[in-house]
Amino acid sequence: MASALSRRCRALAIGFSALVFAAVSLLSFVVGPAGEQLSGISQLEPAALLYLVLFWVVSGLVYTGALNLAGWRCRRLYNRVRVGLWMPLWLWAMWIVAGGVLGGVVRLTSGGGFEWLGLLVASTILALVSFAVVLPYLILSFTSSFYRERLWDLLRLPTTEPAPAATTPAPAVETASSR
Repeated sequence: MASALSRRCRALAIGFSALVFAAVSLLSFVVGPAGEQLSGISQLEPAALLYLVLFWVVSGLVYTGALNLAGWRCRRLYNRVRVGLWMPLWLWAMWIVAGGVLGGVVRLTSGGGFEWLGLLVASTILALVSFAVVLPYLILSFTSSFYRERLWDLLRLPTTEPAPAATTPAPAVETASSR
């Protein structure tokens, strides 16, 4: 879906990418063995399902934002090491932003204080887990041209297609019958 999404306007592509990331990860959670515990959680706490869906939508936005920012930083000079170093940094920054927004909302609604140390620790843990999830895909895209093309589309990197050759007119050839 990366190539189809990369042809859209940037804001629309980011929104669709976030929804795709969230939907696929939520679907894998529900279908997997951890999904069996979901029914027990939703019976105990009715809002738990809403919080879980909200977490997956936010994590989709975090992944999409980190991919776009890593692509922005690697646009001029792309190499594997740069992508591998920028991804965890941008994941951490995006989790800080998401946690800061959540903390701000909680502070406004409850009037309580905000723990900055908790935000930094939680965002660091979430960034490391997020990078561990995306790392196999990065390794696969570094070694396979099929997945490399899709990573380039996700990062919105310029393609390295050769420019079309200038056409030169063919010389007129005289045949023996035309004399």
